[in-house]
Amino acid sequence: MIVNRNRLFFTASLALFLTVAAAQGRALAADAMTVDEIRDCMCREQSLQTLRQETGVQQTRYNDSRAQLQSLETQIANMRKTMNPSDDTSVQILAEMIRQRDTLTNQIRTTVYPQAQGAVTKLNAAVAEYNQRCTQRPMLKTDVDNASKSLSCPSAQ
Repeated sequence: MIVNRNRLFFTASLALFLTVAAAQGRALAADAMTVDEIRDCMCREQSLQTLRQETGVQQTRYNDSRAQLQSLETQIANMRKTMNPSDDTSVQILAEMIRQRDTLTNQIRTTVYPQAQGAVTKLNAAVAEYNQRCTQRPMLKTDVDNASKSLSCPSAQ
């Protein structure tokens, strides 16, 4: 009698578990992304890769410009310490280095830094959009496979 109760309890529990699992599976499938939505997300992933590369290029350009500026600053400081103020050649060299520093500073301020910041801002916006559209709902493997078979993304802008 105890064995039958245990078996009945187990059977009832298993039936309840399977019913709940089936209902969750149907809910999961109903909320899953469509093939077109998955394609859009795949294209967004490709676009993010391009934006990451562009951001890296801009960041490298900015870092290189800052390093070049620091090098000029160091050269100017060293020359000021060691030069003879009455030596016209040294004065001209120092003036040229200062002109180069000022030109580079202006270039960083007006072009290089804004381009690097713009690339970061564009990448951050694209990541936020991707996360909002592509990470909140499940993707079924069969739909992902179908989406990747016929994937054709527009050119990155």
